[in-house]
Amino acid sequence: MMFVLRKWWFYGIVAVLSFIYFLFGNLPASFVYQLVSTRIAPLQLVSLSGTLWSGRADQMIYPPVQLDAVRWEVNPREIVRGKLTGLFYLGNSKQFRVRGRFDLLEHNRVRLRQVNGESSIPFVTNLFKGFPLRINGDIDLALDDFSLRENGFPEITGRVHLTGFEIGPPWKVFLGDLRLVFGMDGDLLNVQINDVRSPLIVDAKLQVWEAGRYRLKGDIEVRADTNKQAMEEFLRNNLGLVANNGRFSLNYTGDVPYFR
Repeated sequence: MMFVLRKWWFYGIVAVLSFIYFLFGNLPASFVYQLVSTRIAPLQLVSLSGTLWSGRADQMIYPPVQLDAVRWEVNPREIVRGKLTGLFYLGNSKQFRVRGRFDLLEHNRVRLRQVNGESSIPFVTNLFKGFPLRINGDIDLALDDFSLRENGFPEITGRVHLTGFEIGPPWKVFLGDLRLVFGMDGDLLNVQINDVRSPLIVDAKLQVWEAGRYRLKGDIEVRADTNKQAMEEFLRNNLGLVANNGRFSLNYTGDVPYFR
């Protein structure tokens, strides 16, 4: 008799927990968002549908960036452990498609992992009002980690390929394909830049500090099998670079307004 009672107690507890588990996971996404909106601010979701486990928003805003169509699938097992993690899908067009994993962290931070996707460079630059250059080309993402701090400074590890990279008018310069490898060193973002298929041989490093300062340092050289004279004149006359034995040195410092 005692064994039967214990078994029914066990089944009863499992049934109650399963019901709570099911009820919590199927809460409307809009209701859950109202509960956590202050925690994930300034991230904003517009026109939500679906549930906590599987939902959609017609627009995601992280000022000044605005993106269309975000979908997510939450891992229900992690919810029991007090964690919010799952899969996300951003964008619904060839101009912008990104997918990966997300984790909601402490201190109002969202961490993205295993981020892969494609976009066009004009689509990304148009997200920032007053972006100073017209740039053409495409972006191929393969990021291990991506997150933004409260001040908007990015923490990034992984790589980005720029294909068909071109600086538009008034210069109209084709730079081909470049590879950017991102890494963090404390509060310093390091970006190693090298050519893949380009009229230039590029070996440069971009460093961005959390305070909003940057430094671009390295060397570029014009390949012999390109329009070498015209490209060298452009680097010399338009960008003000000085050649030393055929190599042009890069050494720029300044402020990054978007991270401040």
